[in-house]
Amino acid sequence: MRALRVILLCAAASWVVSCGASPSRAPSSVTASRAFTTLREDARMQLAPIAPPPRPENALAAERIALGRKLFFETAGSVDAKTSCETCHHPEVYGADRAARTVGVLDRVHMHNAPTVFNAAGQFIQHWRGDRESVEDQAKKSLTGPVSAGNKTFAEAMDRLAKAGYEPSFRTAFPESHDALNETNFAVAVGAFVRTLVTPSRFDRFLQGEDAALSDKELRGLDTFLTVGCADCHNGPGVGGGRFARFGVREAYWEATNSKEHDEGRFAFTHVESDRYVFKVSSLRNVAETAPYFHDGSVATLREAIDVMARVQLGLRLTEPQVSDLGAFLESLTGSRPSNFAPPEVVQP
Repeated sequence: MRALRVILLCAAASWVVSCGASPSRAPSSVTASRAFTTLREDARMQLAPIAPPPRPENALAAERIALGRKLFFETAGSVDAKTSCETCHHPEVYGADRAARTVGVLDRVHMHNAPTVFNAAGQFIQHWRGDRESVEDQAKKSLTGPVSAGNKTFAEAMDRLAKAGYEPSFRTAFPESHDALNETNFAVAVGAFVRTLVTPSRFDRFLQGEDAALSDKELRGLDTFLTVGCADCHNGPGVGGGRFARFGVREAYWEATNSKEHDEGRFAFTHVESDRYVFKVSSLRNVAETAPYFHDGSVATLREAIDVMARVQLGLRLTEPQVSDLGAFLESLTGSRPSNFAPPEVVQP
């Protein structure tokens, strides 16, 4: 039966790509020699199973995760007492936001689309421009971010949390700290919680040896993903999130996305010319659930996003079957929402 499935898979995968690919990058079809195990081996080389969420090593670690969960959904630390991490990263939309650009504290609009926090801790850096080193760094700096919490100083943010009754929880989670309620411990706690938000999917089961985890259509999509060059940037366990890349290798990205503004990417942070239009490569984990797409939320559907990426990054015009199969593969990267990604009980003063 498996051999028959491979033959059917191969026979169904004789696509044609029109225009743009260089001879060294010409996509190959699945052939009779590219069997089940070969495709899996190639995927393992360029991608990888995602690591399971970490388990608390001890009771203290569990306390910090629990505190971080409370803080993630807490609005008391913001200047309007209405805004929290959850404002930009909603449970019902896979830790992302359906708005092209998130509206944060005091109704201020963020310059970028909010990426999902799921699997964020496994990425090499945070933010589209890479101006946050880790999930802990992101949590700490969000306290004084003009769109996130809006505080002028860390002390102002800590005072708000103290008035909301958080001092006992911080002392329990950080018993070694003389003054436990501080921005560093805030960052450690929120980071500990975010690090639990890991979403293994059917694709991981395929990489680990479960043949039936992916359908024939998803396998064809995986083969196309590897052969046309998507995995050159979207690689590793996150299927992205591991490097920077210029958005618009073959043509200006805004010509394909119809973006109203020409965001200069990492250049605005580093002022290095080679960083112009360079962004962090997005993780494609849960991408089917996190529309709209790109740094400015300029593209509404996954199908359109696939077309844009093939066009501006690879110089390819994909066929309709290829786009459909790629979309099916990307849907196989959707995992279950972590059960702990929901508001806990309200902290009482």
